[in-house]
Amino acid sequence: MISEAEYSEMLARTLAEKAKERVTPEQGKALLRASLPKITPGKPPCHGRPKQERCDREGPGGFMGHACEPKQALPPAIGKLSDPGFKNKGEAEYDAYLDIQQKLGLILWHKYEAVTLKLGQDCRLTLDQLVMYPDGHLELLDTKGAKKIKTGKKAGKSTFYAEEDAVIKARIAAGMFPIPVYFVFKDKGTGEWIKQRIGASE
Repeated sequence: MISEAEYSEMLARTLAEKAKERVTPEQGKALLRASLPKITPGKPPCHGRPKQERCDREGPGGFMGHACEPKQALPPAIGKLSDPGFKNKGEAEYDAYLDIQQKLGLILWHKYEAVTLKLGQDCRLTLDQLVMYPDGHLELLDTKGAKKIKTGKKAGKSTFYAEEDAVIKARIAAGMFPIPVYFVFKDKGTGEWIKQRIGASE
């Protein structure tokens, strides 16, 4: 067994290594802008010819532009870039946690967004982690936020926070595939990672 201090040091080091691999949305936007072709404003090559010889035309939707001009790239979209491989803070922390579990021999292997499940026509689900344990069994884990239960017998305890759509899809996946599906979240009191199985024993 390792001490709490050794574990904390290992977690911090793993998170630092993971941070170096990440490409932030801001970096992604800069890369996108750098890849756009540079357009030099000016007059089209057909300028100066008689009007009937110019290549500008009216199309069904209005003015179509000059065929002799280089195609102008669309400006980059303003907003958040969607990167399938980008982890949020919770996902990155749990990924680092699994790295440590693997180094300690508690799990054999894990992979972020390893599989996408087809639940129906145009309906798919990609869970955060596919994990293999020493006995060979697999689990699908999805990292969620946490909230405290306010009423009832479990008042004061933590549970996961997830959109209804995500819960429904996870339940469908648990019923369709022979791999257990779990939501994982960090306990607000202890800071420990908690797994809650979806579908079978909620």
